[in-house]
Amino acid sequence: VWSLAAKYRFNSHWGVETGIGYTRLTSEFEMGEGGSVILQRQTINYMGIPAKAIFNLYDSRQLSLYCGAGLVVDVPVSSRLCSDYYVVDKLESTEKTNIRANWQLSTALAAGVQFNITPNIGLFAESDLQYFIPTSGGTETYRTEHPFVLTLPVGLRISW
Repeated sequence: VWSLAAKYRFNSHWGVETGIGYTRLTSEFEMGEGGSVILQRQTINYMGIPAKAIFNLYDSRQLSLYCGAGLVVDVPVSSRLCSDYYVVDKLESTEKTNIRANWQLSTALAAGVQFNITPNIGLFAESDLQYFIPTSGGTETYRTEHPFVLTLPVGLRISW
């Protein structure tokens, strides 16, 4: 997961943040046995738009420690299913299909560290605990089976 974030500071402790993030989910499935199988790879690329409240725990010229909470909307930008058909261990054909993935809404709790390059620009890494709110219908993903996910977004943050 990578992110580009913009944070507005209300004071030395509180701020709000938004931005854009990228996530790629890949799943593999195998059906069949004895050398005659179908191998499928599902890939979904999401652009995420977060809205978070941020609280600075520690802030110096070089380093900031913070925590936050908010919502994230993940919009699928591309999704594909690639199927390889094997008969007696020999690849017979490959089929690529575009699939429909749903928008995904999640809540997030975060704790992070930022290394300040300038007073307004920093590189950050944070640990996010996300809960992915179930969607009706659509494509099954890792998030369907595991709605609580711990991620480690890294990126660039602009603050003012």
